[in-house]
Amino acid sequence: MRRGQEIARFACCLPTRIVFGVGVIQSVGAETAALGDHAMVVAAAESMAKSGALREVIDSLEHAGVKTTVYDRVQSDPTVGAIDEAASVCRQMKCRVVVGLGGGSAVDFAKGVAVGATHPGTVHDYMGGPGHTPKPVTEAVLPVVAIPTTAGTGAEVTAVAVITIPETFEKHGIITPRVFPKVAVVDPRLMVSLPARPTAGTGFDAIGHALEAYVSKFTTPMADLLALEALRIAAEALQQVVEAPTDLDARGRMAWAATLGGAAIANAGMTATHGIAQALGGRFHVPHGEAVALCLPETLETLLVVRAPRLARVAEVMGFATGRKSESERAKACIQGLKTLRRLVHLEIPLGTLGVSDGDVDQLVEDVFATQQWSLEHHPAKLERADVRGILGALF
Repeated sequence: MRRGQEIARFACCLPTRIVFGVGVIQSVGAETAALGDHAMVVAAAESMAKSGALREVIDSLEHAGVKTTVYDRVQSDPTVGAIDEAASVCRQMKCRVVVGLGGGSAVDFAKGVAVGATHPGTVHDYMGGPGHTPKPVTEAVLPVVAIPTTAGTGAEVTAVAVITIPETFEKHGIITPRVFPKVAVVDPRLMVSLPARPTAGTGFDAIGHALEAYVSKFTTPMADLLALEALRIAAEALQQVVEAPTDLDARGRMAWAATLGGAAIANAGMTATHGIAQALGGRFHVPHGEAVALCLPETLETLLVVRAPRLARVAEVMGFATGRKSESERAKACIQGLKTLRRLVHLEIPLGTLGVSDGDVDQLVEDVFATQQWSLEHHPAKLERADVRGILGALF
């Protein structure tokens, strides 16, 4: 912001209590007990049991006097049917709080259960989407405690639960401040066992959140503050944590960057990058972070004119360029720097190797315009079908 430039009116929201640091998983019991005496813990059984995280959470809850019901069939890209099933169990067991343990899918699953267990009908009734007006989520929604085990989605501090409709290859969301988690327990130690590829993918998702919030049409001074700090930290930490996954310092910095990125999009939204990524995930099950990494630099190229000052600032913050270069040069350096970082963390993956062919591009373009229109509305440059086709075509 230039000196003397007026700050426009805006609103911001950061309602989630964040408990952060190595070892804070031990506080889950006390944090949850303040919200309810019976928790449904939703988690992916194999990964969370193998890492020991599920056992730690249950022990902490039980030590604090919180009764637990475990639903351990959470998978990537949670579906309407799975959430409805878990919500039915939650309702029958009379759970008072939902604890989501895992990546963004588990946290979104927990948010969906919190709505489905307390509202009539199916969880789909409360999701947005083309031609579908969601029913309102009321204050009856159960409180959510989010325990992320990846540094990427920022779902622990957002008001969105992304849910898949497998029959139509669509991803839509429950979007309401009522699904902000009441507490986020962010313990970098839980992320140490994550393999390199998902570490890189989720890390790029965090970068995507921060960068998209910063260039969004609806960004705010609060979102700018959060986004730039997230980008500064992630630029330093992502390659380190991919190369040295047991480095708790690097894990901690990436975890904090991811939480900041989530808070940034909670205050500014995202852009076409996420619309394209969600179309890829919905139809071809491309892991979300990898989909973001694939198309982030190419989508940002459409903003080189309309967001040059902001891309130039990102290049400086992330160490891709110095102030000695012109604004235009710095903006281009931002794009090139992201491509280089993508290559260094081994996410330069041709789209064709992920089951997508040239013949699928037109369908993906239609998916974006039919189901992800919100992302185009947030994008500062108007994109036509030919523009999205060009972005996807560059990824092969």
